[in-house]
This record gives sequence, structure tokens and C-alpha cells, in this order.
Amino acid sequence: MSLMKKALKLLEIKSERAIEKTKSEMLSIDVEDKRLREAIRYYAHNLDDSLHPGILAIAYESIGKHVNEPIEIQVAMLFLTSAVDIHDDIIDESYTKNGRPTIFGKFGRNIALLVGDGMLLKGMSLLYNCKKILKSNKMKAIISTIQNTFFEAGDAHSMETFFKIRGNSSIWRYYRILNKKAAILECHTRIGAIVGDASRSQIKVLGKYGRLVGLLLTLRDEFIDVFEPEEMIARIKKGYPPLPLLFSLKNPKTRRFMRNIMSQKEFTIEKVNTFISLILEDNVVMTFRRKMEDLVVKALKYVEEIPENENLKILALSTIEGIK
Repeated sequence: MSLMKKALKLLEIKSERAIEKTKSEMLSIDVEDKRLREAIRYYAHNLDDSLHPGILAIAYESIGKHVNEPIEIQVAMLFLTSAVDIHDDIIDESYTKNGRPTIFGKFGRNIALLVGDGMLLKGMSLLYNCKKILKSNKMKAIISTIQNTFFEAGDAHSMETFFKIRGNSSIWRYYRILNKKAAILECHTRIGAIVGDASRSQIKVLGKYGRLVGLLLTLRDEFIDVFEPEEMIARIKKGYPPLPLLFSLKNPKTRRFMRNIMSQKEFTIEKVNTFISLILEDNVVMTFRRKMEDLVVKALKYVEEIPENENLKILALSTIEGIK
């Protein structure tokens, strides 16, 4: 079994109970308006976010104390990340995601906004209820973590909205945006550590680990988008191409080839494959892939002193599988 498949299976196992409970909570939301009710049910039935609750549970278990089961906090966080997900789709005007219509794409802006607001309010309510099982100092730490990281991620999405190609400086601006967006995963590893009764130093290193893994997963997606011709062309038209393409645009040959492709109404598979090869064989892009390997090494060093770190290592190593 490949490392990525192993990591995905691990996340699925660690998030399974939380996802089922979250779906049940969503389906129990009682609203009179038929269209709003259908939208909530549609989102609940298609909820498949195993990353966030999964990595929270893995961070929690890595401490080894198992003082409080994290499922209630996993569910509350799933509602909050769902709210962010829905609102992001509205901002980005994303009609489809993972081969399915988004709430925005299927029900329109107004319904999507209302569903996102509802998820946010429900998440905060469930988070408040967690104080029954967590000490007040832990709840304060969790609230503070959510506030800081979610605001940082929101800042990143705002910056991304206005992102356009502006020469070489845009590359590092976009990289900075992706790093800030990784704050959401840092939030989950920190919360897992807090619930697991970790020490301050353990919470700190697991937070840094989460940030790096979040960044690496996003960078991995950037490389994957290069292999998806339609997605890559769509992103070019929207003004924020995949990061490897941005790096390779320093090469005049790549720039000319891109202009040639974009000037045509239809493009052949051969031309797109040639374009992909130009990107992936670019020296700057290959250097950047090596940079990703350095980030993995850094993430592994962060968790050296964590008691049960095997699953953390699997997740970190899986992020660069298949893109070397």
C-alpha cells in the first residue's frame, strides 16, 4: 500500500465516528423553508472531510495520555470548517468541487450564505457545550487558537481574491497566501494536543507540524492541478495558475507556449502534455520540489520528541509521494 493510501485510510478511520455524528447533527437541524432544508441535507449527505477531524485525533493520540475523547470537539470543528468551506465557495464562485455541485452551485448564493451561517452558529454552540468535558483553561486555549488561526486563514482568502499574475514577485506572494491558509490545519493539531493534555512545548511543536503538513498538502494539490488540463486552464483564466506553472513562467519558452495554448479555442492532448512536461522539467520547479522535501524533514524533526509519532510521520511523508 502506498504511503498516501495509508495516510488516507488512517484519516478515514480516525474521523469516521465524528463525521457520522456531524451528519446526524446536520440532518437534525429543523428549518421550515424547503429549499434551505434540502441544501443542508445535500451538504450533510456529501460531507467527506476526513482530513481535519482525522489529524485532530492523530495529534491527540500522539501525546499518549488519552484524557478526554476528542469526538465532541471534532464535531464542533467540522461544523466550523464546513462554514468556512461553504463561504469560500461563494467568494470563489465555485460551482463544482470533487465532481459534485457545491451548495453555491446547486442552490445559489443566498441559500449557500444561509447554510454557511447556520453551520457557523451550530459549530459555536457545540464548541460551547464542550466546556462540560474540558477544563476552563483548555477551553480558553482552544477558543484563542480558533480565533487566531481562522482569522489568519480568512486573511489569506482575502489576499487570494485579489491575486493576479504580476511578474516574479507574485510567486512568493502566492506562496505566502498558501502558508497562511495552512493555519486551519495548525489549528486542528494544536487543539488535538490541548485536548490530549500536552505540555506547552508539545502544543507548540504539534502546531508547527500541522502548519507544515497543511502547507505541504496544499502544495501537493498545486502539483496535481498541473496534471489536470481543464483545472489548470481554468485557473490560468481566473488569474491564479498552479504554483509550479508560476515558477516555470520565468522561462521564456514556457511563456510562449502558454500564450500559444491560451490563444486557441481548442487545445490538443499532445500540446497540453508538452506544456506539462515543460513545467515539471523546469529547473526552478525541480528546485521547489526539493524544497518540499526539506519541509517534510523539518516536520519530522518537530515531532521527534512526541511520544507516539508514527502516524504523524506517515502523514508528513505521504505529502511528497508521487511528485518527485
